[in-house]
Amino acid sequence: MITRIIKFKIDTVNTDEFKQFFTLRKNDFSKIEGCKNMEILNDKEDKDVYFMYTIWETEFKLNKYRKSELNKTLWTKLNVWSVKEPQAWTVENVF
Repeated sequence: MITRIIKFKIDTVNTDEFKQFFTLRKNDFSKIEGCKNMEILNDKEDKDVYFMYTIWETEFKLNKYRKSELNKTLWTKLNVWSVKEPQAWTVENVF
């Protein structure tokens, strides 16, 4: 399994639009081949910081998604909504 973590800080004026986007798109992620789970997490200290946490069957399927229109739309919107550039990590389980 491969885990993808994306950290982004949303400008407060964009919070409602951000939440609405993910509310409407949550089911789209569950339909992507190889995506086992997708969650949006909110930092307990800084309510403008969010994490997108996804679990993938394989790195190949993650990379296929990364080339998709859904991902392109997501990154375009995140870059507009974010106060600074989102950070992303691809990690795998060790234990």
